[in-house]
Amino acid sequence: MVDKIVDLERIALDFLVEAFKVLTQENVLPCSATQRYLRVGRDFFGESLRNLPEFTKLEASLLESFPDRFSKKKNPEELELPSLYVFSLLSAAIFENGRTPMATINAPVSFQGCVSELVRVLSSSDVEVICCREVSYLTTKDGRELSIGNITVIPGSGSLSHQQLLTVADDLIPGAIGAFGSELPSNLMSPKSLIVARLTTSRASEEVRAELQLRIERFLRLLHLYQSSATQSLWQVTGVSTLVSYSSPDQITYHDNIAFTFVSRNVALGLEDVSGIQALGAMLDQATIVPKEVLATSFEFALIRFVRSFEKGDLFDQVVDLATAMEAVINGNDTENDSITARLRGRVSALIATDSDTASMIYADIGHLYKLRSALVHGGTLKKSRLDKIISSLSTYQPSEAGRTAMARAVDRMRDLVRRSLLARLALAEGPNPPWPLDGNTDVDLILAEPSTREVWSKAWRELLEANGAGKSVAEASPAQSYLPAQAKGKA
Repeated sequence: MVDKIVDLERIALDFLVEAFKVLTQENVLPCSATQRYLRVGRDFFGESLRNLPEFTKLEASLLESFPDRFSKKKNPEELELPSLYVFSLLSAAIFENGRTPMATINAPVSFQGCVSELVRVLSSSDVEVICCREVSYLTTKDGRELSIGNITVIPGSGSLSHQQLLTVADDLIPGAIGAFGSELPSNLMSPKSLIVARLTTSRASEEVRAELQLRIERFLRLLHLYQSSATQSLWQVTGVSTLVSYSSPDQITYHDNIAFTFVSRNVALGLEDVSGIQALGAMLDQATIVPKEVLATSFEFALIRFVRSFEKGDLFDQVVDLATAMEAVINGNDTENDSITARLRGRVSALIATDSDTASMIYADIGHLYKLRSALVHGGTLKKSRLDKIISSLSTYQPSEAGRTAMARAVDRMRDLVRRSLLARLALAEGPNPPWPLDGNTDVDLILAEPSTREVWSKAWRELLEANGAGKSVAEASPAQSYLPAQAKGKA
């Protein structure tokens, strides 16, 4: 086996030298110092390389050296092609050689390291798959990375944090920057952090990549509920921890969230938040278990719409999603059609009111927001004068703001009302004999009509969350900050 590996390494080095000559003749090399990760099929054609005798010899050597890895007897879904490792080796060599002048083409030192990594990757039965997502308006209190369960938050620093976090992602997933091609992501939203999920497995399958993405999305959902975060996804890269790999890093750039940046609310997480977020996660996981023969519970549907309001860029779409979420979480299985808005206003104001966000304020705000929702859903004409009147009637309205900034603040108000409604509903359904089970038909209005039981319910959901360490989540959100400079607010 040792002799085969020695031969493989020699053949691989010969291939890289010849491949570099071909790509230089085709003007693929030298590459830009900022675009060192080149990929077959995107940055260069592979046919001229496949015709090289060294390519054929390297393929044959891989098959001979690692017969189990490339066996045709394997499950077709697990079958790997040696040619893809050949091209990955080439991409790795181009990436590493980009650190040094192209005069070293005939004897590049970096080739040996890439060939050694190829052997290590093929000799290992495990691969570490990593998913990195940059998000806005999130940092940590001490500026250091923070682990919360299977998620790590790495905060950026300074005005160039987007460049810094791209570099961090590239260190975790070699070649990650190259996944974006010539268009690197950039944005002005700050502070920013990198959310990282990783998993060691036998192969970097699509299922594994999807699992890591779901972990990050679950964490963001908890963050939105726990501290009324305005955090948004900016970009994501998923790949493995080695430069040589069977599959290249892939990326997603989120473009549809720009509208919500007209107001923001920063979140700084600390060690004291870890237990609360994890406890909230355990409660949420239990609540979203769907019974057999049920496609989606009203609570799960409400949660989906709440999350979607962060993903839709259009502010009017967000209003509709949030109104739907509120109806689903508060009205639940109730099928009566009369006075839906009145029932919502009564239930929400009774459950989530505080000394500073009174029941009368909540009752009035829901009424105003539902006027806007009705105009949007029923397709009526919505004049600017009417929109301005609705927005200016809200308790969170700021006279110095207008246009999209004022509208974004109205959406932010509605989102916080839905957030606390979800938390109240979640907590009141907790335990073996919950007062308001998710799958029942509780006469909620009768219970809330009685002052004594209304007070019991209002305290109960808060006390449960506080006991679980998630006390930060029960209060109304702090005022959101306008993203636009004061002189630009009226022009939004």
